[in-house]
Amino acid sequence: ACSDGARPEYTRVEGAAPAVVQDGGATLVVFWATWCPPCREELPGLRALGRDPPVPLSVVTFGEDDDEAPVRAFFGGAPPPELGYRHDVDRRASTAFGVDVLPAAFLVVDGRLVARFSGPRDWSSGGMRRLLAKLAGEGPPSAPVGSRLGVDAPRGDR
Repeated sequence: ACSDGARPEYTRVEGAAPAVVQDGGATLVVFWATWCPPCREELPGLRALGRDPPVPLSVVTFGEDDDEAPVRAFFGGAPPPELGYRHDVDRRASTAFGVDVLPAAFLVVDGRLVARFSGPRDWSSGGMRRLLAKLAGEGPPSAPVGSRLGVDAPRGDR
């Protein structure tokens, strides 16, 4: 098979997604902030993914800045529509998802958590696009009883 580099690292997760994501289809939920250098680094690829996803996929970003003024200054106006931006008031969404590092992303398929990506990613790379398409097409993994958000998957799933 053709490859453009190492397969991106991710963690398989299983469970219902917090209510901030609507059921149906695939959604990539990303937590970021304007003050976070790795978040700014991955933003061009995330925008490209939002404009041209490899499969039907919605991108929703949650801004972790204290208010929206730095976000509007960063973008020179409203955030681009392909980012599906929402301000994470009082960090309610990040708490619901258990975010402990920025940037953090979660793939949700049909209302179920499928994968967690901690740290910056090249969302527009061929490897990442293939991985997202594969994970979105598979639906939620069958997880052993007791598996939780953030628990590493067996090596075969990576």
